[in-house]
Amino acid sequence: MKILDFIKKHKILSLFISVFVIHAFFVIVMNNFNLQPFFSGGDDVMYNRSAVEISQEFSKGNFSLESIKILYPDVYLLHFYPILIGVVYTIFSPNIIFGELFNAILCAMVSLFVYWIIIELNGSVRKAFVTGFIVSLYPSLALDGALLLKDALTACLALSILLLIIKLIKCFDFWQFALLYLLLIPIINLRFYLGYALMSTFIFCWFLFHKNIKFKKRILYTIIINLNLYLVDFFMSC
Repeated sequence: MKILDFIKKHKILSLFISVFVIHAFFVIVMNNFNLQPFFSGGDDVMYNRSAVEISQEFSKGNFSLESIKILYPDVYLLHFYPILIGVVYTIFSPNIIFGELFNAILCAMVSLFVYWIIIELNGSVRKAFVTGFIVSLYPSLALDGALLLKDALTACLALSILLLIIKLIKCFDFWQFALLYLLLIPIINLRFYLGYALMSTFIFCWFLFHKNIKFKKRILYTIIINLNLYLVDFFMSC
């Protein structure tokens, strides 16, 4: 009964803890039995090796990615995920399980963003909680989240951006738009096509459904928003 009372009073915390425990369990099982799904392609091994090399230099006080590339020609720096895991390794220990447990935290955050999206769409708390929990059991998320892959981080960023899009369509806020703008940079770095899809979704949906601004002003604001968002592509290509 105490557990049920705690879940009722602290639904967000309960959802986070339960999903983290589930994914941490997947991490431990896959590590103990050395399970390696065929679709991973060895990327997790490459990310781990790169993160270890990065963390070694970070521990020495060397934060120059250019010099790290010279010292370790095989280090993977085409996107920032190995760098992020390198930071985790620097804080804790250069052991792959810490990177995978970090992914378990990201999987828990995915469930929270699903929860908040449903609440934002006027869904009930119970439905939001159940849906968030069900999403955590999605097979691809469960498997990829237990490996040292960027998919959990990508899903977390995508859902956080989707939540901001819904909020901005309902009521435009400059600071939320600025946060949306900033979050597009890392997701384009990870999966550029997903970033462009989210950008296009925001532009068209904001124009069509944001009724609090007159039509002519909406056209002007849409053009301005469009130009600002696609500056992200310019910065990413520099």
